[in-house]
Parts: sequence; structure tokens; C-alpha cells
Amino acid sequence: MRDGVPPWRHLAVCNAVTYLSLTAGVAALGCAAAGRLHLMAASWCVAVLADNLDGRFASRFDRTEQARLFGRELDSLVDVVSFGAVPVACFLLLAPPPAPLGVAGFLAPALLYLTAMVTRLGAHNVAGPGGCPGLPSTEAALVLATVLLVPGAAAYAGWVLLPLAVLMLLPVHPPRPRGLVLVALVAWVLGVTGAHLWLALGPKA
Repeated sequence: MRDGVPPWRHLAVCNAVTYLSLTAGVAALGCAAAGRLHLMAASWCVAVLADNLDGRFASRFDRTEQARLFGRELDSLVDVVSFGAVPVACFLLLAPPPAPLGVAGFLAPALLYLTAMVTRLGAHNVAGPGGCPGLPSTEAALVLATVLLVPGAAAYAGWVLLPLAVLMLLPVHPPRPRGLVLVALVAWVLGVTGAHLWLALGPKA
């Protein structure tokens, strides 16, 4: 008889906010396919907010050690999708990058961005109590959403992905989202979300 817990047993309420982050990421992809740039960016922001709150939500439940380990792995896997693969796909869906970058040129920074993200997340999962240096994937996605408030910025996404990839790999130590830092981060997320929703749904000139 094989050992191990069936995957469906991990579909627990304690991971609901993490799955919300995944849902928002998929919604962003749908918005990009429909050409709704600002709704796409707002969906990223919802995913960022969920990712910063999922650990606090999960900690309110009485979990086994295996459940805690699963939650850690699930969080990283969802981050790769919502803040890595989805943004890259969204940029390609919205508009091909202009010359001299072009689609072929965009693939290089996109690959570096994804490589840096999965490397940093892997390092984060094996890091000790001190945590892992490097720009977190959630903050990277939030920077992308903020940049998209600039008209026409989506076409030049490749130039933004490169510095973000480098920051994920460098020994930089952003403050952890706690206390006033968390308040500032949530305010940033809500501000960018509100701006994108206004541009998407507000009165047209």
C-alpha cells in the first residue's frame, strides 16, 4: 500500500485565501485576453493583497505540520502562476512589444524574470528563520501594476521585467510586511487598484 495523503485532502479552508490569489491571477489572464488592461492590473493587485494576507488567515486554523508545509509550497506555486507566468502571458496578449524589442526580444527578459522568480521562491522555501533576501514576487507584480498606470507602458514591459529579475536575485532585504510596513503596503495596493478601476470603469472623457 502506498503512503501519503491524497491531494484532495489538502483542499482545506485554511488555504482559501491562497486559492483566491490564484483565482485573481486567472481572472487577470481573462481580462488581458479581452483587452482590458486596467482590469487586468486590478486583478493582479487583488492577488497581491491575498498573498500578503493568506499566511495570517491560515494561522487562525489548527493545522498539522504537514498542512503547514503544504501551505508553504502551495503559496510558492501560486506565486509562480499569478505573479510570474500570468503577467508574462498578459503582456503578450495585450500588445506585441514594439521594435527594437519585438516579441523575440521580449522572451529573453521574460525568461530571466521567470527564472529569477522560481529561484528566489525555491530559496525562500529552504531559508531559515531569517528569511530569504531578494525582491518578493508579490512586490514585483505590484511594481508592474503601478507601472501600467503610465499610458502605453504595457508595450515596454520587457524593460521593466529586467530590473525586477535582478532585484529578485540580489542580496537586498525589503522590510517584512508587518505593522506599519504592512499598512503602507496595503495602502499602496488599494491605491493602485482604485486607480486602475477608475481608468477601467470611471467616466470617459
